Amino acid sequence: MNWLVTALYGLRREDREARAAMVCEFAESKPPEGVPGQAATVITRYAPIAAAMSAFMCAFQQASRSTPYPAR
Repeated sequence: MNWLVTALYGLRREDREARAAMVCEFAESKPPEGVPGQAATVITRYAPIAAAMSAFMCAFQQASRSTPYPAR
């Protein structure tokens, strides 16, 4: 998911914050624009999962190793 958004929207690997913000917007039902239809379908379907897992990984790596795994 992160790779797909990076590639389709011309982001660099270093643009983690911009990518995370875009994935969160897609997770909150903002439709992807300017990408092929099948890619937009994948982004729409998996953005909520990617946003939850990215938030979990950041908290796990930077805040606490006892961060609970996301339920959904």
